[in-house]
Amino acid sequence: MIAVLPIVLVIGLIYEKYNDNIKINDYVKVGFFVLLIRFAAVLAVCFATKRSYVEAFNIWDGPHYIDIAENGYVKSGRGAEFIVFYPLYPFLIRALAFIFGSSTVSALVISNTCAVAGGIYFYKLCRIDMNEEDGIFALMLMYTFPFSFFMSGVYTESLFIMLVSMTMYYTLKGKY
Repeated sequence: MIAVLPIVLVIGLIYEKYNDNIKINDYVKVGFFVLLIRFAAVLAVCFATKRSYVEAFNIWDGPHYIDIAENGYVKSGRGAEFIVFYPLYPFLIRALAFIFGSSTVSALVISNTCAVAGGIYFYKLCRIDMNEEDGIFALMLMYTFPFSFFMSGVYTESLFIMLVSMTMYYTLKGKY
């Protein structure tokens, strides 16, 4: 998860050029806060389930996303039921599996990266109408929500938060 920090800095540097009164220091604070909350969630879940990180966060719907990423959608058999899962997350998993060599590791990298990017955009969205302190508090509430640990696992929640936050932010800024 520490590997996400350079991504936070790159995102901050790229979007700082839009001059939205948010400096790189804000991105670093938000990124460290998100990583701290993610790390606490990981420790809590791993401790509670007595499993490794990969095992603990690849349960429930997670194996279905991995199966779609590795085998695609199928017409018959048990895999035919997976048609209800949207294709973007499995597509991203499949694309990164070439880099990481594992679909599960790719899914966890995607989820945690999207959690950080979603946190940054949520913070930027909050800063449109709030001061820095209230923006950080709103972010804290989002990431300390009891079910926020799903954003660390093989699930689409962090991708959804990132895409919704980006969409709302750019819509409010008039950058269609």
